[in-house]
Amino acid sequence: MKVKFYKGSDFEANLKKIVSILNSISSHITFEYSTEPINFDKNELICSTSYHEKLSEKIHEESKDYFVILVLTNNRYYNNFFIEADSNISIISFADWNFLTDISKNIGIIFFLTSILCNEMHIGETHEKSIGCINDFLWDKRFIDVSMRSAYLCADCKNKFLKNTLNKFEEHILDDISTFLDLISQYSRAGKDILEMDLSAYDKNNENIFDVFLCHNSEDKPQIKEIGKQLKQLGIKVWLDEEQIRPGTPWQVELEKNIANIRSALVFAGKNGIGPWQNMEIRAFLSEFVNSGCPVIPVILENCTEVPELPLFLRQMTWVDMRKTDPNPISQMKWGITGKR
Repeated sequence: MKVKFYKGSDFEANLKKIVSILNSISSHITFEYSTEPINFDKNELICSTSYHEKLSEKIHEESKDYFVILVLTNNRYYNNFFIEADSNISIISFADWNFLTDISKNIGIIFFLTSILCNEMHIGETHEKSIGCINDFLWDKRFIDVSMRSAYLCADCKNKFLKNTLNKFEEHILDDISTFLDLISQYSRAGKDILEMDLSAYDKNNENIFDVFLCHNSEDKPQIKEIGKQLKQLGIKVWLDEEQIRPGTPWQVELEKNIANIRSALVFAGKNGIGPWQNMEIRAFLSEFVNSGCPVIPVILENCTEVPELPLFLRQMTWVDMRKTDPNPISQMKWGITGKR
C-alpha cells in the first residue's frame, strides 16, 4: 500500500522528515512525498470541487498508483471542514490551526492521515458526536485538540472491522494505524513535536534496540529464562542481564547505558518477593515510562500463593497473572510489550 503527500505553496512542513518517520514506524504502508508545490488561488477556494479541479492532470493520473494522496493547505473550505475528498485524493485544510490547538501541525498531518486511512479501509463508522475516536466527524473544529490527545480507535469501530475482515493484510494495516494513534496521543499530551522523535528505536537492524527488559529477583532466574525463551519464539527481542552483560562488568552501568534503547519492561514478582536491586531498576523504568511512554508491566509469577505486595508506583499498572491460564499470560505479555493484541 502506497501513500503520497503534496502541499500547497502556502503550507510549511518538512514532508521529508515526516515521511521518514512514517516509513520507520510503519510495517505495511509505504510513504512518499512530492517537492512540487501546488498553487491555489484564494479566490477559487469556494468549495471542494474548485480545489480538486485545480489539481494537475499529473496528480489525478498519479492517484491510480496510490491508495491515497493527501494535499496540505492553509486555505479554508467554505464549510470550514478539515477534509474534502474526491475519489482517493484528500485535501486537508489547516486554516486557523493555531486558534484551535497548540499541538504541532506535524502531528495533525499524521492524525488526518490516520483518519483518512480508516475511512478508506472502512475501519469503523463515522460518529456524529465527538467521543475521542479517530472516526469522529469533527464538524465542530474545536474538538480537534481533544481528539488528538485521546487519539484512539473505539472498541465498536475496531470490533466491527475485525469481525468483517478475513484479510490478514488489512489486519496488519490496522496494526500500523494503532501505532500512529499511540504516537499521536503520546506526543500531543507531552506537548512535543513528532519531528523530535528518535527513530533509532524503530530501526529493525539496530542490534542495540530491545523490545523488553526482564526485571526479576535472581532467585527466580530459571523461570524468567523460560519466559524469555517463549517471548523470543514470538519474535520479541529480550534484554536479560546474563545474556547482555559481559562477565566482570558492573550491571548497573550497563543498564543505565541501555535503558533508553529498551521499549518496555516486565517486572516479575514471585514467592521470593522483590529483589534488593529490583526497586532501583523499577524506579529507573518508571521514570522512562513517564518521560517517553515506555510500558512497565508487573507480572505475578505462578509460584505465588497470594498476590505479592507490589511497590506503590506499580500498583496502578495492569498486571499479568501467570497463576491463570485464561487469558494466556504469554500472549498478555506480548500485548503489553508490542501494543498489538
